[in-house]
Amino acid sequence: MERVAVVLFALIGLFGVRLPTALVIGYALHGAWDLVHELQAQGAISTYYLGQLTAVPLAYGVFCAAFDVRIAAYAFKRRDEWNVAWAPQLQQETTPPA
Repeated sequence: MERVAVVLFALIGLFGVRLPTALVIGYALHGAWDLVHELQAQGAISTYYLGQLTAVPLAYGVFCAAFDVRIAAYAFKRRDEWNVAWAPQLQQETTPPA
């Protein structure tokens, strides 16, 4: 399960290099993943078999999820500027000095 998540988040990250929306989705999904880890560690849910998820320190999932949500919001806010930055720029023609 963890390996699949690592591969999925790596692929989303690669797409996020050129597509800011992928970063927003990836960080939001990673925040949810972190909350699942935290809830599993606290015994609130038992979605996975014992030992199937990596153990995390107390409250790490909450901190990481909050960080991920903040980064997703930042990427969402900046996506238009990033799209403009990646757009092909028209080169100005320069005339050689006479």
